[in-house]
Amino acid sequence: MFTGLSFIKQHATMSLPLRWSKAIYFLFICTLPANGLFSQTLLQEDFTNYNGTASTLPTDWYFSSHGSYSSTVFSGTSGPNSYKFSVDGATIISPEFHNADSLYFWIKGAGIDSLSNLNVLESTDTITWTSIANINAINKTSASGKKWGFALQSNTKHVKFSYEKSTGNLAFDDFKVIRSQNQNSYIHPADTAIAEGKIKIYFNHPVDTTVSSGVNALNIGNKMLDTLAAYINRAKYSVDISMYNYLHTNMEKIADAVNNAYSRGVEIRWIYNESASNTGLTYLNSNIATLGRSLPSGLMHNKFVIIDAKSPINKDAIVHTGSTNWGWHQIDNDFNNLVVFQDSLFADAYTKEFNQMWGGSDLLPDLTRSKFGANKASVLTNHTFNIGEVPVDLYFSPADPTNQMIINSINSAESDLYFGVFSFTLDQIANAIKNRIQDDVFTAGIMGAGSLPHSAYAILEPLMGNNLQIDGGGEVYHSKIGIIDHSNPSSDPQVITGAHNWSVSANTKNDENTVIIHSAVAANMFYQSFHRDFNSLGGTLGQREHNKDNLKVNVYPTPFSKVSTLEFTLKTPTQLTIKAYNLNGKEQVVLTNEERFDKGMHSIQFAPESNGVYVILIQNGTQTYVYKTIKTEN
Repeated sequence: MFTGLSFIKQHATMSLPLRWSKAIYFLFICTLPANGLFSQTLLQEDFTNYNGTASTLPTDWYFSSHGSYSSTVFSGTSGPNSYKFSVDGATIISPEFHNADSLYFWIKGAGIDSLSNLNVLESTDTITWTSIANINAINKTSASGKKWGFALQSNTKHVKFSYEKSTGNLAFDDFKVIRSQNQNSYIHPADTAIAEGKIKIYFNHPVDTTVSSGVNALNIGNKMLDTLAAYINRAKYSVDISMYNYLHTNMEKIADAVNNAYSRGVEIRWIYNESASNTGLTYLNSNIATLGRSLPSGLMHNKFVIIDAKSPINKDAIVHTGSTNWGWHQIDNDFNNLVVFQDSLFADAYTKEFNQMWGGSDLLPDLTRSKFGANKASVLTNHTFNIGEVPVDLYFSPADPTNQMIINSINSAESDLYFGVFSFTLDQIANAIKNRIQDDVFTAGIMGAGSLPHSAYAILEPLMGNNLQIDGGGEVYHSKIGIIDHSNPSSDPQVITGAHNWSVSANTKNDENTVIIHSAVAANMFYQSFHRDFNSLGGTLGQREHNKDNLKVNVYPTPFSKVSTLEFTLKTPTQLTIKAYNLNGKEQVVLTNEERFDKGMHSIQFAPESNGVYVILIQNGTQTYVYKTIKTEN
């Protein structure tokens, strides 16, 4: 045993009344920083020349049965063709490769139910196979398919895919194994949009990067104002603004940027809420057209900007959204987020919504055709957009059933659920969260103080206790976010954000926009922000992961100064090996080696001498679960 790391094992005999469902297997998948590049593709197969026959079998591949899709609907970005898993037990094995560290592939289900699984395994000799993942969320795959990425052991030479079919077939495409520049860094392919800057996420309060999975969240503080102005300053063709309110004090840069854009010949249109304070509008060039919503019931509560949707160059189109109104208190004090999307189709969808409120596409509003609130119709037939391979769902209230979409996302949580909402008053959403808690999904949340008199708080507070925090009032928690399964990349990690509070009015009266981002990286970035905010309000979050088959784990506190605790609960007696490593991968200590633990809760405390990041591995047969914590001071 190595020195420098002490530990104490505490065995509890009590049995906890937990609910368990299908197994979810966890992998440690770090994401490559935005400026990182891969150094070498070792093996790639797009199945372009494969037509489902033995004579077109890719070189050195093994297929236990043949079948293919030949349409773009059932193929990845490489285009037709793709391999078709259509037989129960169908197996494919890759050719030999060496020194890889990451695996990527694309799948899409056709009529698949929740009982169908794709098993992914690795081997050094094609005789002994070790499980990488058991993907049993295939039926959740987006309408356009989903890319997956996993870490490989350094000595792996082959990868095998085996399909357990209940109902439906599975398209498989865009296989790739690579060796990265940094052997300890991997990128989930579905998150390339963030690495390439097609989706940018900003926060105006400190974040906790000690819980980062590889891409650190950005706290830009009051520079959020400069960021907004900088994008407007780059506009070449058009700027459409739909903003609840704009206060001029300490916010002059917005008016300056808009006026300068107008002087350059950029087309400007601006929609606002008439009953809100909009002192900044008087500082605009008098020739710029504006339109205020003045309906007696409901608000024009949007916070979005569309830039250069009219540009002939697709990459010019930008959409800003998030939770931030344009006032100095919102920027400097209140908790808010800003998300920027670079995508022409996404910008076009927002433009359709803007035009409905504006009354057309002209520079001047048409009051005879302008529609707000419940008078609007849905402008979208397809609500899911693929932005750099990341599926993003878009909804505009009240024409779209946004609250139901939020509930659907909450219902999909399998491991963990976090929420932070300024106005949370809707019982249906509270009951959906209650159901996830009762199904052993770890949940923590923040509510604005104004939510306390409502029954949603009364539903959740008895269940959540200290896992439910209320903002302090001086700095309002103005974000409206949900974070789904950030710790479980094999599920469907999601982020819910936008202007929409979790209330009846937001769903039935107000003009609101909501995005749901299906991205492990985005979910972790929002979690870094939530983690810091939650702890700053008096809560305590460690790093919690759940395996619903047998194992539930909590590592806390993180970061820690002297002692960290690994707490785990078992449904059945299990043999475990638990090891701790420092950041560079050097083994520090074997905390327990193939020791049998009884059913119930157990804990191990460890106290490393040196500061830094520590990785804890729990091995249960062929499954390995990885957790991270950090020691900050002696």
